[in-house]
Amino acid sequence: MPMTKRRFVTPEEMVDEDLGELSAATRFLAVVLRMWADDEGRARLNFASLKGGAFANDDSTTQESLLMDVIALERIGFMRSWIAPDGKQYYAIAPRFHTSPEKPKPSDLPAPPPLEPSGSHPDAVPIEEREREGAEGEAPRGPALPPMFCEDHMPSGSHGEPCVKCRDSRLIHEAAVRELRAQPREH
Repeated sequence: MPMTKRRFVTPEEMVDEDLGELSAATRFLAVVLRMWADDEGRARLNFASLKGGAFANDDSTTQESLLMDVIALERIGFMRSWIAPDGKQYYAIAPRFHTSPEKPKPSDLPAPPPLEPSGSHPDAVPIEEREREGAEGEAPRGPALPPMFCEDHMPSGSHGEPCVKCRDSRLIHEAAVRELRAQPREH
């Protein structure tokens, strides 16, 4: 992804408490995403391009780990991502983290969808809501796992049709399963 103008990392970003709590790899990804964004802070979100362009020689970074880092950045409000009507995934850097050049060029990319009054994306499913599923009157089943498919293709998937939302949901689900398996079991 070509950069049209120089981007600067400000001293305020170096001491931002939210960013500071993230891993060094996630903070580096935040810098990369800012560098690749246009003057309005938007760009395509393509994990293969990110891996090949910024992390090509890093064997420990995978497209899946990049997805998890993007989710971490979204949780602290650094950015938000969405799928536009063209079926491609995009992101926008939050204004508090995006420094616009003196003469910004209008973006050619689609604008993010409007936020809900709560500040969340209209398609977001709050974690608390997923954890409450089946909570009353049932035996504890352990932590709720994220869904394997997007909301449009629940419960049976997209039947082989490519769907970015389903891919992301599946990767998040698989990472959560691996994390659960890695935890020591109580006897």
